[in-house]
Amino acid sequence: MSGLPVSKDLKNYVSSENLERKAQGWIAEARAASGRRRQPRWSRGSVLRRSTQFDFSPECAALLVIDMQEYFLNQKSHACLPAGAAISQNVAALISAFRARGLPVIFTRHAVAEGEDAGSMARWWGDILREGDPLSQIIWKAAPLEGEAVIRKTQYDAFYGTDLEKILREKGVRRLAICGVMTDLCCETTARSAFVRGFDVFFCADGTATINESLHISALRTLAHGFAEIVSCGEIVQALKCGAGRCAKTIKTPEAPQ
Repeated sequence: MSGLPVSKDLKNYVSSENLERKAQGWIAEARAASGRRRQPRWSRGSVLRRSTQFDFSPECAALLVIDMQEYFLNQKSHACLPAGAAISQNVAALISAFRARGLPVIFTRHAVAEGEDAGSMARWWGDILREGDPLSQIIWKAAPLEGEAVIRKTQYDAFYGTDLEKILREKGVRRLAICGVMTDLCCETTARSAFVRGFDVFFCADGTATINESLHISALRTLAHGFAEIVSCGEIVQALKCGAGRCAKTIKTPEAPQ
């Protein structure tokens, strides 16, 4: 995405040591905001289910890893997110778990090509992350394997002007787990966009990060209220271990709302 200013708002609000404890609080707060009971109940077939129409099971599921790039996660970058280091291990664990089940893992990277219109984001932030900049590369901990889809995007919404929806439809995906950065910008916008396209969205509270805890929690609460199930990475990994089935490419998914 476009450049973030270095400011006092960039907070190291979580570490690898306290991430699990903090995430429990974030998830409880988000689930309370949704008006549903706080704790999931597990049923046979490994579904992560609350009193909602969204169940997570491995069938027709995919992982979307958003913008895990050097720009946001390299300490030498002016836009480095201090909280990013804490979530990197969880993101890597999610990637490994989806790969182990033979399920799709799709990556996005934000970079604007020469001559390409960055839209309002360029005016809003004042600079642009360019294609070809070393900081635009995905970090090695979350690097895609050969054959895995990598979507280059120029806006917060990973669906906007890209083949992401086409790829998901072709793979028969109906359930989408989201992780990456930044919680309240690209991750939240993409989660909303996935929801209106008919996907069941599972948003990983301890697999996303932003510039401070206030924005992180606010995004989780908003998503829980109307767009996504707020889950932990551990819950998704556990569901993948216990569930049955693979993402069947032959399953016809509903058309996106017009």
